[in-house]
Amino acid sequence: MGAEAGEEEAPLLHPTLPSNSTIKRTGTIWTGVAHIIAGVIGSGILSLSWSMAQLGWIAGPLAMLFFASITLLSTFLLCDCYRSPHPEFSLTRNRSFLEAVHQTLGIAYTVTTSLSLRAIQKSNCFHKEGHDASCEQGGGTLYMLLFGAVQVILSQIPDFHHILWLSIFAAIMSVSYSSIGSALGFAQVIENGYFKGDIGGVPAYSAVEKDTLKSPPSENKTMKTASTIAVIATTTFYLCCGGFGYAAFGENTLGNLLRGFDFSEPYWLVDLANACIVLHLVGGYQVFTQPLFANIERWIAKNYPNSRVIDSVRGRLLLIKKPDPTNAAGSARWLVSQNSWGVLNTISSDLGGAPFGNVVSFSDGPPGKGRGIPYFYLTTLDPTAKNALQDQRSSFTISEYSLGTCGKKDPENPSCAKITLTGKNKG
Repeated sequence: MGAEAGEEEAPLLHPTLPSNSTIKRTGTIWTGVAHIIAGVIGSGILSLSWSMAQLGWIAGPLAMLFFASITLLSTFLLCDCYRSPHPEFSLTRNRSFLEAVHQTLGIAYTVTTSLSLRAIQKSNCFHKEGHDASCEQGGGTLYMLLFGAVQVILSQIPDFHHILWLSIFAAIMSVSYSSIGSALGFAQVIENGYFKGDIGGVPAYSAVEKDTLKSPPSENKTMKTASTIAVIATTTFYLCCGGFGYAAFGENTLGNLLRGFDFSEPYWLVDLANACIVLHLVGGYQVFTQPLFANIERWIAKNYPNSRVIDSVRGRLLLIKKPDPTNAAGSARWLVSQNSWGVLNTISSDLGGAPFGNVVSFSDGPPGKGRGIPYFYLTTLDPTAKNALQDQRSSFTISEYSLGTCGKKDPENPSCAKITLTGKNKG
């Protein structure tokens, strides 16, 4: 969703602006679709075949369609909150979804990028050394550090208005690896000669809502149209990827669909899919963190409008064009927000007990006594699980892989997820 700044240097620093402000918004339906797909079709789509294996052929697709409908409904409601009190004609714009910005840390992107890079290395090892080779891979620390370094550089992009090209590129990568995964699954079904097999991995995207759509038509109508197109497209990919993966491997489906093709030929196609995942996550990370940067800048601009400390170091440390001398928050963007945030994400991803894909789960009761209903909101408004961990009804299970107690088991093997906390686990 493109935008051009008018008289203001940093429009995102202002929490509310009248409709007749000098900011020129140029976003359209299609730029909206690009940003949504870049943020929504994440690598979690590769775990849908595993989820389908747990639910079966009837409940699996129905669950995905149900959550797609709920996601679309919640997004429509959010679109109507952009202007208040009237969704179309009010002068006051609500320009950020603060809760989602505070809670979206990007840790899963860092971990998944590392796993995809390791998968490429492992695939090439099998191709060169043979399928019986051990091809043991070390930890993903190096890859996480590389991902963090790339994000530090990309975070120098001035604001969300300048990353349309990155969202389009990330969306193309999303479609690419989803298509490759679906095609490989379909090819495996043909090779098998039959369909095998007797969902919380579908993300919502309320946090992708951005304040860059032009008007008229009213922003909420444009966003609803873009959301409808994006949901139809993403749901189609979810059904294809989950369905073909389940049909190909049945009850033996792994948590990551591409892991089932480690020994497949052409091996370069699997490598290409994993490379597309990495490139998509590089762009998708920025889609979610740019609103965070804007909120931190807004707070700094409000509380420290003329910081001499920040002004004194701006010229030496800033990698982007110097902001106006009075714009202390613009300098703080590099010093306080963009670099440190990427580093914190990278470091926290390598801490013991960090979540790995589908081995973290929540239920509505203690182990063995719950009703089997996942304890999550219908849309992922609580990705850090703060509320779930403070609720007496919830239980939390996490992988032991990162603690080194799983031996040679696959980190996504459910038998590795043995640490369970129950009740009000604050912290």
